[in-house]
Amino acid sequence: MLKLRIAGVAVAGVAGLGVSALPAQAAPVQTAPVQTAPAAARAAQPTASVSVNAKGITCIDLYGNRKLVATGCFQSNGDDIGVRDHRKDGLRAVVTWRTNYGRSGKCQETRGGGKSTICNYNMKKGKKVQFKVDVRNGANGRPKYSSAYSPWLSIGK
Repeated sequence: MLKLRIAGVAVAGVAGLGVSALPAQAAPVQTAPVQTAPAAARAAQPTASVSVNAKGITCIDLYGNRKLVATGCFQSNGDDIGVRDHRKDGLRAVVTWRTNYGRSGKCQETRGGGKSTICNYNMKKGKKVQFKVDVRNGANGRPKYSSAYSPWLSIGK
């Protein structure tokens, strides 16, 4: 069961999937700005943080203008990818993923701010996957904010 960690608060459940907050013990693994810029422009630059909890759920929180805009998560056991759009801004949150054996795809939250979507994929156990989170206008629009790809993550247990 995939659980999304959303800035330390619970997320409303997604039918049948029990989406909720990750335990508070989820520890940040990496926090880095996507780009560097002069001090005046730095606030507008997107940043992302990656965290992994004890159950092996890896999440990326994406920030734009110092506000949480989207979260994407991957759960190895179950091949679930989840995405949450935090802002009612007319943009959609998208998790783009790719494997080390040639598969790729997108999990999109199209209903607007405050909503979550869980996508289940039948990925090859023992292989690797990476994912990134962005916020864009439409299915194929240019990202307004985007994270870097996560480290390579193991699929299955």
